[in-house]
Amino acid sequence: MAWLASRLTRGALHHHHARQGHLPRVRGPRLAAADLRRRRPSDRDQPFQRALPERGSRRHRGEDLPQYNALELERFPYRDPIQPSLPLRIATVGRLVPKKGFADLIDAVAALDVPVELDIAGDGELRDELAAQIERLDLGDRVRLVGPLTQNEVSELIRGSHVFAAPCIPADDGNIDGLPTVVLEAMALGTPVVATSVSGLPEVVRNDPHRHPSSNPATSPP
Repeated sequence: MAWLASRLTRGALHHHHARQGHLPRVRGPRLAAADLRRRRPSDRDQPFQRALPERGSRRHRGEDLPQYNALELERFPYRDPIQPSLPLRIATVGRLVPKKGFADLIDAVAALDVPVELDIAGDGELRDELAAQIERLDLGDRVRLVGPLTQNEVSELIRGSHVFAAPCIPADDGNIDGLPTVVLEAMALGTPVVATSVSGLPEVVRNDPHRHPSSNPATSPP
């Protein structure tokens, strides 16, 4: 996130986004999909594995096959990103739970030395805690908890933002995101994405080493 702000202040914002052909795989005329590497199966998977042969197994000869997240791209029409300007408008979407990393994102906004506006869409158990954090850091005029939104409202929020942030982290209880579908939606819409290197995110959010100062597979942390 700090790198993004520094690029903005120099008047140039380079990014990696996804159009239909940029997602790693396309299945059929309407579905674009991103490869994910699955964890090894555990004992908890056995009931599901027994059911899979009747429902179209994703295993072949005892080996895990790549799984996919898919979008109906006609619902998320691409357009060029909006031109950089100040304040930098950042959007993020998800349940207000620890693994989403929204507390870290709020801290990052507080640390930036350029004007930033952050909209966090969603609801959950951490709403009061995040609201208190915003008040404690005196960010009431820069960070908004906008609550639950419809799918159309989420798309409009993302389209109207300079950046979509996915600050996912491993929660203290071990809970972790796989690949939030809203990240693929943001990429399909043409909005640049900044994400942590957690779970499936590096599969789709990648720095271009020829354009960015870091060759890490994803910007981490925000």
